[in-house]
Amino acid sequence: MHEYSVVEALIQRVAQEVAARGAQSVNAVKVSIGELSGVDRALLQEAFESLRVGTVCAGAKLEVTHADGDEIALEGIEMKVDDG
Repeated sequence: MHEYSVVEALIQRVAQEVAARGAQSVNAVKVSIGELSGVDRALLQEAFESLRVGTVCAGAKLEVTHADGDEIALEGIEMKVDDG
């Protein structure tokens, strides 16, 4: 399933961003999926639910929007950063 490899790469990218910003947790991961990407939204959600366990995304929700074209893009990460 293509969706599992997409989610693995997504979680790795989120982990890099979390580490770079010194965040404590991730609340949401926002991605856009192109209509021609071949990614099934339901399978992507299933993969995220399965693969997020034990990662920085463990408590995060996945927010998916549709886009034109064939790209898959990380649009944003909602994370908690300690200001102190």
